[in-house]
Amino acid sequence: MDAYHQVLAKLYETTGGKENQSVDFKDLVRRLGFFGNYADIFERLSREGWIVEDAKSDFVRITHWGVKEVKNPSASGADKDLKQRTLESDANKAAAEAKELSLLLEVFARNTSAENLAAVQQKINDINGLLERLKANAN
Repeated sequence: MDAYHQVLAKLYETTGGKENQSVDFKDLVRRLGFFGNYADIFERLSREGWIVEDAKSDFVRITHWGVKEVKNPSASGADKDLKQRTLESDANKAAAEAKELSLLLEVFARNTSAENLAAVQQKINDINGLLERLKANAN
């Protein structure tokens, strides 16, 4: 998936596909790691009609055409819809986090310090967050 479609997919995910939801586009592009290409990404998505500027500076809304583009599997090079891709991505992240939890528990078993226990607790919190996202997307 190219950078334009990655940003559009993240915008769709953030807005829940709602055309009236405004999002800080600069922040969204920065979080995805494409900030150096912000102007190009903004210009392309605007030109294609996938986003429109909002009244607030640097805020945008996804358009009907943007929603259609995200749902078009051939556009992004994937044959699955966004919800399925998100579900699979979160499941893979949860599996990786579970492996890290196992390692942290081994470390804690050897050294039962408060610091090691805090690391275990943080990893469990991370996994719980991913499980909530999985539940939300599985329905």
